[in-house]
Amino acid sequence: MPDREAAGREASRTDRVRDSQTVKAPFAEAPGFDGGKRIVGRKRHVAVDTDGRLLMVNLTPADVSDSAGAQTILGAFRKRWPWLKHLMADAGCQGLCGSQKYT
Repeated sequence: MPDREAAGREASRTDRVRDSQTVKAPFAEAPGFDGGKRIVGRKRHVAVDTDGRLLMVNLTPADVSDSAGAQTILGAFRKRWPWLKHLMADAGCQGLCGSQKYT
């Protein structure tokens, strides 16, 4: 919050951005295979605010779908920041929260 205020923003954020990335980790404790990217490894589901500040990370095996990883992050978001209004995400997250606004 102090960092946002120092940047001239409101202390409480109302928007967030969510995406995932598959990274190579063939020797990880629980790797998976991402068939779309053809990578053995892990997937990080990340949420940031509109200034790029990291809000939340969820690590999964690479074979976990974007929508399943997003559900975990969105559930945690609702508990921690219930006032957030908007989520910007790609099609992998579409339709997960009925009342949330997706752009």
